[in-house]
Amino acid sequence: MGDNKSTKGGFTIQEMEHLVRKYRFEVFYCAAFVLAVLFSKVFSMMGFSLMLAAAGGIVGMLLPGRTDRIVHLVLEFVCKQEKIMQLVMGIGLLVISVLLPPVTFFVLCTAGGVELHRDTTIQRNKFLSGHSDSENKHS
Repeated sequence: MGDNKSTKGGFTIQEMEHLVRKYRFEVFYCAAFVLAVLFSKVFSMMGFSLMLAAAGGIVGMLLPGRTDRIVHLVLEFVCKQEKIMQLVMGIGLLVISVLLPPVTFFVLCTAGGVELHRDTTIQRNKFLSGHSDSENKHS
C-alpha cells in the first residue's frame, strides 16, 4: 500500500504528476477546451461559439502570416516565463474558457485555420512538383 501502485494497472500519483509536469501546456489546453464546451452549453452560447469558431477559421485562412506571427509571439512569451508564471497564465486561460467560451473557440479555430492553410499549401506544392515530374517523364 505504501508504493501507491494500483492493482488494476493504473497510474501512480507520482506518474500522473510527472505526466502533468511534462505535458503541462497540453493539459491546460485540453482543460480549457472542455471547460469552454461545458460553459458554452451552460450559458446557452453554443451558436455564438460556433459563429466565432467559423470566424476564427476564416481569419486564420485569410491572414495566415500575421496570425501565425501573433501565435508565435504569444507562445514564445509564455514559454520564456518561469513555471509559476506559466501556471498563473494557464489558470487565466481556464478562467477565460469559463467566462468567455466563444473567445476560446475563436482563438482555437484561428490557429487551426493557419495550420490548415499551411498543410494545404504543402500538399498543393507536393502535387504540383510531382505532377510536373510525371509530365517530364512522359515528354
